[in-house]
Amino acid sequence: DPVNNYPEQLPKINLIAPVVPKKLFASFEGQYVSERTSFLDTTVAGYFVANATLFVPDLSHGLSLSFSAYNLFDKRYADPGSAGLIETAIPQDGRTLRLKLTYRFGREK
Repeated sequence: DPVNNYPEQLPKINLIAPVVPKKLFASFEGQYVSERTSFLDTTVAGYFVANATLFVPDLSHGLSLSFSAYNLFDKRYADPGSAGLIETAIPQDGRTLRLKLTYRFGREK
């Protein structure tokens, strides 16, 4: 028996390119998940989701900044539920935005 909830295909691509050399980078990630079978033997459709990020690695003295968009194209998709849940498919979030500020202590010179 094949394992439920396991996609047969799961390709992923991740590209990173400098927008301003050593100052600003852009990245794109795409992932395809093929259809899967739920615990009740129903089929949950496959989907493609894209994410994008702008990243400033050294804004100022150990401070970095990134802005990301997850599910960039606002794709409606679901993942199979598991035993014990009423739903056979669980809808996932639409487009989500995140602003992240990171400070690194004790930077090496």
